[in-house]
Amino acid sequence: MNFDFFNKNIITYLSQVIIKPKIVVFIDWYVPAYKAGGPIRSVYNLIETLYANYDFYVITSNSDIDGVALDDITANHWIKQGKAMVLYLTKDQQTKSRYQQEVNEVKPSKVYLNSLFSTKFTLLPLLTFKKNYEIVVAPRGMLGTESLAIKSTKKKVFLMISKVLSLYKNVTWHASSKIEANEVKQTFGEKATVKVASNLALVPEEFTLLNKEVGQLSILMVGRVVPIKNIHFFLSELKGLSLASTIKVSIVGPIEDETYYTICLNLLKELSQNIQVHFIGSLPPLEVAKLYSQHHILVSTSLNENYGHSIAEALTHGRPIIVSNNTPWKNLKELGVGANLDLETELFTNEIKRFINMDNSEYIQYQEATKQYALAKLKNKDEVQRSIDLFS
Repeated sequence: MNFDFFNKNIITYLSQVIIKPKIVVFIDWYVPAYKAGGPIRSVYNLIETLYANYDFYVITSNSDIDGVALDDITANHWIKQGKAMVLYLTKDQQTKSRYQQEVNEVKPSKVYLNSLFSTKFTLLPLLTFKKNYEIVVAPRGMLGTESLAIKSTKKKVFLMISKVLSLYKNVTWHASSKIEANEVKQTFGEKATVKVASNLALVPEEFTLLNKEVGQLSILMVGRVVPIKNIHFFLSELKGLSLASTIKVSIVGPIEDETYYTICLNLLKELSQNIQVHFIGSLPPLEVAKLYSQHHILVSTSLNENYGHSIAEALTHGRPIIVSNNTPWKNLKELGVGANLDLETELFTNEIKRFINMDNSEYIQYQEATKQYALAKLKNKDEVQRSIDLFS
């Protein structure tokens, strides 16, 4: 008997018979969209990591957050995008009937929603499929105190109505941290079903070492130009730096609040000439990746981050991070990968000074420690398993 032939045919047969569970994902924007920031990366990284466990079908809009239509996609038809099948719908097709048609054809084991307040890509699918499909909801940081403070009246009214109507009753919540899990339970009650699974990052094995001279420092900030990112606080901290140093700051992200942007620009007038700050605007992920490699550290003074994809991506590039204590990234100084600080005057200034005065040999040690930390934390098998368990 030809056992090789027999085994080959058994394997072929099993691959045809064993069908992976299907997950339908609803999200307002998906790659190649990028201007909405973290949620897009969260969902993309999840799919690219778990594709061997599940078949993902993404239903999204055919535009980016600014309403500009995406290039190089075919709207209103399923197309392959990375490891997922994606349906980019025009506004006129973002309807209950179209959703029912597509989801009922896919027959998923779960429907995964990635917002709390989105009308078209959370509320409509939730109301449409709640009775017939198991629903997983990722609030994506929207239950944080600082996030709820933005348009607070509308959000409070919505949450009150949603609880009265039991809108989110019997869903499974995907919290990206224990902090967010507590926020869910505080809002929807202790009986809410919450699974904690950290957002995933794609971690390359190799990274580019960057040299550094004493007295010089290049700083990267990545995020939307809006008050919750607290950019003005960091710009104010820069005023306390020595004239003898050379500092370059690049701020990458869409300018969503023109009034806030003007406040930040006015602060630049108070900085000494040795500090150069550039607002670059939105960039595609590959262009942002180049900037990580070209800057010494990443800084985030955000008022609220349930995860912080720019923080995780900086770590994957071996770049130390200095972040506020309003993120889940802790014990950074002890780990030798940066610092997490309260938003108090001079704390960020003093930490920046420490990196300015750092020589190349010490900075290389920081880069190597940061890369090892990223590999240990972000490629952790337990973290991946928790994401798999979200849909089990």
